[in-house]
Amino acid sequence: MDRFGSVHVLCNNAGVSSRTDPWTGPLSSWDWVMGVNFWGVVHGIRAFLPHLVTSGGAHVVNTASIAGLYPGFGPAYDASKHGVVAVSESLFTAMAAAGVPLGVSCLCPGWVRTNLLDADRNWPDHLGGRPEHDPIAEVSGSFVRRAFDEATPPAVIADQVVAAVEENRFWVLPHQDFLDLAIERWHTIAERQNPSPPEQTPGLPPRSEIIAEVARLIASQQARQAQQ
Repeated sequence: MDRFGSVHVLCNNAGVSSRTDPWTGPLSSWDWVMGVNFWGVVHGIRAFLPHLVTSGGAHVVNTASIAGLYPGFGPAYDASKHGVVAVSESLFTAMAAAGVPLGVSCLCPGWVRTNLLDADRNWPDHLGGRPEHDPIAEVSGSFVRRAFDEATPPAVIADQVVAAVEENRFWVLPHQDFLDLAIERWHTIAERQNPSPPEQTPGLPPRSEIIAEVARLIASQQARQAQQ
């Protein structure tokens, strides 16, 4: 504010992902993911909103994920991104109802070439020791890492975000193949079907292949334990 006098575009873009067992591992992994992914967005909005409202025309871009529309990427991560989508939509409708000239966009990409899988390199000291990685999750993580390596460059996503801001458009959905999965999921919800993950997720091997790899790891671990 001291340098530019006003704020016109806010991008809440920080995000982390945990490779700790979500059900038996420490709750600190949940605190960390929700703290950055969800509360980071909330605090960002609350800190900047007074300046954005008085700027005479501004825009907020909240980075969620396709995981905010289609779960299956990790419980804590999915929950945090669903929360970002909900907060973003609520902010959009609230500003529109109040007649405030504040645009809101929600970015829900699929794979983007980032260092998300290595996010715990920034594990905060106040949460205690960094939790150990779940060996089983590491198996699927190896496939996910390959998907990240071959993913869309960030600059391509940035161009789509700029276009959404210029067009005052809420949804930024860069990956049609992931969007198709989300749409199909809502069809199953409308039909009151139980959740059923797809056999094929874009960028990953078939689900049956990943499950078989996990089963081999478990069998190997059990064999080693039996020999000890």
